Amino acid sequence: MYKRYIVLLAQLLIITAVFGEEAPKRKKMSYSLDLVSKHMWRGSSSGTAPCIEPTINYHPTSNFTLSGWAAFSINESYTEVDLYASYQIKRLNITLFDYYCPKPGVYSGKDMINYKSRETKHLIESQVTYQPFETLPLHVSAATMLYGDDLDANGNQQYSSYFETKYNLSIQKTSFDVFMGFTNGNSFYDEDFNIVNLGVTASRVLFSNRRIRIPIKTSLIGNPAKKNIHFSVKISIS
Repeated sequence: MYKRYIVLLAQLLIITAVFGEEAPKRKKMSYSLDLVSKHMWRGSSSGTAPCIEPTINYHPTSNFTLSGWAAFSINESYTEVDLYASYQIKRLNITLFDYYCPKPGVYSGKDMINYKSRETKHLIESQVTYQPFETLPLHVSAATMLYGDDLDANGNQQYSSYFETKYNLSIQKTSFDVFMGFTNGNSFYDEDFNIVNLGVTASRVLFSNRRIRIPIKTSLIGNPAKKNIHFSVKISIS
């Protein structure tokens, strides 16, 4: 059962190591491991069991990051491996994602490198996030799927788009993110213009020292379009 997970994680480590070998000597790496009760993404859950989610970040410069992220559900109902590059310009962040989400039980190395337009399980997406006001913790973002496994009934690219506003506030030692996300319709998220992700996430650091940091996040998430409500807990080690 876990052999497939080991192969995926090894590929993730190898790709990141290659980035590191080609980089300047002043490279910086960061790692984290999340344990999640339910994998959530933009108002929808994936899989039927808790997930293990490792992340590797490589920072060649202070404003540019190359990352690898993965999710493995403990009962193999969900697997995902992503690569992405992110560039920060003051309060503007631009990210290009390569999501890979194979069908449960059908993962293979050949499938992972298949980018044929009507066969691939990859999704290429661009996302822009902006903080309009320097002193106000409000962020707005827009993301559009550009290529891959986002096809309509006729096999045409849908260019599904997602838009989100998020506001952060802190009360004592707990941080809260209040967010609302919607889609333009005829998309991966919903057939109509609709709110698909509405909720709040509370986060707090359980333990921290010079070597390790362990925060916990709890999220209450509603999807008005699908009439679903989800509760999720995430514990991270970094």
